Amino acid sequence: LQRNETLTTLIKNLGTGVMLEDEHRTILITNDLFRNIFKLNQSAEELIGLNCFLMMPVVSSYFKDPEKFTKSTEQIINQRQEVYGEVLEMKDGTVVERDAVRINSGDQFYGLLWQYKDITEQQRTKQKIKESEEKYRGIIENMELGMIEVDTEHKILKAYDWFCDMLGYTEDELVGKNAREIFLPEEYHELMDEQDA
Repeated sequence: LQRNETLTTLIKNLGTGVMLEDEHRTILITNDLFRNIFKLNQSAEELIGLNCFLMMPVVSSYFKDPEKFTKSTEQIINQRQEVYGEVLEMKDGTVVERDAVRINSGDQFYGLLWQYKDITEQQRTKQKIKESEEKYRGIIENMELGMIEVDTEHKILKAYDWFCDMLGYTEDELVGKNAREIFLPEEYHELMDEQDA
């Protein structure tokens, strides 16, 4: 009893929407964040004992692609597979990351622990960074400068048109290659190592 109370308290206070269902898809424990993500009218306590299969049409209707959500969920359940970091988009623009963890004791399957995390802000930030990078690349590509982008290991990430034209390479020939080995005479390698240190 003490263990169950501890688990219930832990789940209720997690910073993600959590729902534990048994092998028959009956809800054993959930929390308010789970209820809020799916805009369910019942309290977390009122959800306990309900069958997830019967709730599926309501829950799936909140997703941008209800059929995809339903198929993915059914596959996880039927195959009793674990899933981590599945990204799902809801109709209102909210983006959630979903995990499904199998609850086993030896070979005995007892159910699934579902966890939903709202990652909308992280996704928006990623999109803004992507847009900034595209804008930056667009500016560079329109400048008449021979430039390449390399990582900390001197691997070429991007070769701009002017650089390729000046040296007679295509971008495909350069990306992934080591810029230091291709363009820097060996007598300067030691000097570059000192500058990199």
